[in-house]
Amino acid sequence: MTPPVAVRPFAPDDAEQVRRLVLGIQRDEFAVPVTLEEQPDLRDVPGRYQRGLGGFWVAAAGDAVVGTVGLPDIGHDQGALRKMFVAPTHRGAAHGVGAALLRTCLRHAEWAGMTDVFLGTMDHFLAAQRFYRKWGFTPVPADRLPPHFPRVGHDTLFYRYAVCPLRKLGPDSFTAVTATLCDAFADYPVMRYVLGPGDDYRERLTRLIGFFVTARLLRGDLVLATFAESEPSGIALVTLPDTVSPAAVEAAREEVWAALGAGARERYDAFSRACQPFAIDRPHLHLNMLGVPPRHQGRGIARVLLGRVHAVSWARTDSVGVTLSTEDPANLSLYRHFGYRTVGHVRVAPELESWGFFREDSA
Repeated sequence: MTPPVAVRPFAPDDAEQVRRLVLGIQRDEFAVPVTLEEQPDLRDVPGRYQRGLGGFWVAAAGDAVVGTVGLPDIGHDQGALRKMFVAPTHRGAAHGVGAALLRTCLRHAEWAGMTDVFLGTMDHFLAAQRFYRKWGFTPVPADRLPPHFPRVGHDTLFYRYAVCPLRKLGPDSFTAVTATLCDAFADYPVMRYVLGPGDDYRERLTRLIGFFVTARLLRGDLVLATFAESEPSGIALVTLPDTVSPAAVEAAREEVWAALGAGARERYDAFSRACQPFAIDRPHLHLNMLGVPPRHQGRGIARVLLGRVHAVSWARTDSVGVTLSTEDPANLSLYRHFGYRTVGHVRVAPELESWGFFREDSA
């Protein structure tokens, strides 16, 4: 009976089998006169692939490596598809090994927050070209490749896969970020609790969320956005471990509470005090808000934003992971799916409860 094939990250014990598989296909099947010495990435997979936003995966049938794919981080939030090989015994749709490898690679690119994946191939590899086009790769002229794309001498054709438009935003984005988050959090439990009822709820919501955005921008924290055409489709506000609040943040705080009233401030302070036990005592990123408006939900946008936040934390030496809280019970399974564990739960008021989560970078 043929062992089932599983795709998993490269481990050091795979090195010899990976080299043998790749070199065998390159030289014996494709007649490409290349050596191990000419491929430093094969000699150091962890150092060349498993760093930054990148990765390297093998398809294993039992103890045998029958497929490989690599995604080095080439900078500028982009990756390059490399070393995609499948053993002749495991090719074709019936096996699905190539599809499983590419699916894993592109899903990782989404999680990591990459915007593009590029690849190079040769003009006579017609089956490979059909395969890449089927998965959404589009041709790119050689003179339109980014200058930091590491070209391989034998490649003659190039393709690009658009992962997800994701950008880091600055102060000029205040209006768009605030409007997007207002759409996403219009009926969120903690917003309703803090602001209370009233015909001017939307105006008050805009003031409160506008302050949250202002604070992040003034501090120089992280504001990430995905885009659908020209409008933001999702926003993540992230507090970084090394930023401090300038005096302007406190001034903005006093201004917003003066506008919203003492009752709203008291309810917000009560909520903040109730969530204090969720804090962890190691440096980390805190995901303040993750918002996707209803018209953009169901497209995996939250997954893309979470992936980028996780990648930022992993890449920083002063962060051990990411914390967040949610006041919507429907979100609990989502965050647990992405590796978060519950660090606290509190009922703030009869109509409001909150859960604190932490995801370690090794998770």
